[in-house]
Amino acid sequence: NAILSYQMASATPTLIREMITPSAFPKTASAGLLIVFVIYVGVGACGYYGYGRNLIEVPIMNSIAPAGQPLDAWGYVAVIAMLLLAFPHYLVILMPIAASLEYAVNIDVDSTAKRDLIKRIVARTVLVAITLVIAIVVP
Repeated sequence: NAILSYQMASATPTLIREMITPSAFPKTASAGLLIVFVIYVGVGACGYYGYGRNLIEVPIMNSIAPAGQPLDAWGYVAVIAMLLLAFPHYLVILMPIAASLEYAVNIDVDSTAKRDLIKRIVARTVLVAITLVIAIVVP
């Protein structure tokens, strides 16, 4: 999450561009960051309350789903939650890159024409394909 904190700078222009009322961004961003903060504090407090000082010696993921052992219900919940968490992070990282690509290849993002929509879909699909190739090839 420390790495994703730097993503705010590159994601902000895309968010402002897509907003109906860009002037509301400071209030919206503050509310969103407050919600994320409350969720992180709540989840962290629950984790430390449930696992206590055991987290110092063993990471929480290993406490829930120990390596080399079959997963129980909580293990599956943890793995599924991590996968569900990764998807929106991927989108946050990908969107500014997609916006830059669309600008570089002169795709009109404000157009509602079907042809421009198809161009945007193709450009974003190419980015996802590149990401997939890198994820498979790079160990």
